[in-house]
Amino acid sequence: MFAERPLLVRVVVISLVLRVLALAMPLLTGLVREWGAEPGNNVVIDASGVGRLFGGDASVPVAASYPQHPITAGFALLTAFPLARSMAPTDKPAPGRTSQAIIETSARSWAETELAPKGQVAMNPEKGDKQGPISIAVAASAPAQGDAAAKKPDDGEKAETRVVAIGDSDFATNAALGIQGNRDLFMNTVNWLAQQENLIAIRPKDAADRRLTVTAEQMTILTWMSVVFIPAAVLGAGIFAWWRRRER
Repeated sequence: MFAERPLLVRVVVISLVLRVLALAMPLLTGLVREWGAEPGNNVVIDASGVGRLFGGDASVPVAASYPQHPITAGFALLTAFPLARSMAPTDKPAPGRTSQAIIETSARSWAETELAPKGQVAMNPEKGDKQGPISIAVAASAPAQGDAAAKKPDDGEKAETRVVAIGDSDFATNAALGIQGNRDLFMNTVNWLAQQENLIAIRPKDAADRRLTVTAEQMTILTWMSVVFIPAAVLGAGIFAWWRRRER
């Protein structure tokens, strides 16, 4: 069983899948358009400065509010998307299919169409730049057809074919998965695609590893401070207090 394999194997498999998806993005453009999502030929710039909280810059747009959808129901965590492109729902999706935006950046962001800018970038509507909020993720669904329609989910609802298109693949990599809400957003998306809405939640955070790394010189100083100087200071304070009382 896949669940019984070592954790390292599962992590490697997931990482490979994400890399394949990133490389195949040009081939997936036609597919996401069929499902009512329009990928933009741009880079989303965020001038709010919130990305600095995660060590990023303006090229890391941050989302703090989300349109109503099962994936983001009750979701109040910040998510960040390094070098994201816009991904907006189309005006007229294919018949029988519905699509909607599920992640939007702040009003202080924009979609920059100049992919190789020279110098400082700025919002320029004349060049096709679009002012935020910018949609960077779309969820689409349609009633399942054929054999899939006969298989009902555990909750008894009608089976659906579901697609989620996100204009960034880096948000679920090791470098960005530790950002406040990225992991929960990724897991919620997977559970919604599998029609397992009962598993959608904001999960408790793992305890942080707060190790203190010191050099040999610093370790020597700490040893002398804890073994000699601090006990000597306490002893000296006690002797001084005793001597003052004796003088009275």
